[in-house]
Amino acid sequence: LSDGLVNLDKSIDSGALYDTFSAFGNILSCKVVRSSESSAQRKSKGFGFVSFERHEDTKRAVDEMNGKQLNGKQLYVARVQKKGERQTERRFEQMKQDGTTRYQGVNLYVKNLDDSLDDERLLSTEGRGAGRTGSSDVDQHLLTYKHNGTHTYYKQGT
Repeated sequence: LSDGLVNLDKSIDSGALYDTFSAFGNILSCKVVRSSESSAQRKSKGFGFVSFERHEDTKRAVDEMNGKQLNGKQLYVARVQKKGERQTERRFEQMKQDGTTRYQGVNLYVKNLDDSLDDERLLSTEGRGAGRTGSSDVDQHLLTYKHNGTHTYYKQGT
């Protein structure tokens, strides 16, 4: 299982990379990617790969080295993924973010709620999945539920 490393200092070679990551487990292969110029002029492209024998070692290396400084540069260390996997993951993360912000500050209208629903019951049972409650106000036919600055109105019995 491989880790991908990005933002390597140009002075880091495969030997230095091996020395840095060997603390996490048995390394099967280790490589700093270099330009395809002639061997005398080959320069680091600033990224590389480390392949560990055990999945646990890969995970530990990612957890402990991602965001750490190496020769003055902050590393980005992650599990190697195919392009399609990365794109799918990015789309999923974007969808999660969109879902979080899409309904922020939006009022909802809910019809035909049970007449027995009151402030206390809403806050103790029905409101649990909504997160922390700022305040709530029950009127004869209108219930206002405030969550993180957002007011949600429930119309009862209509």
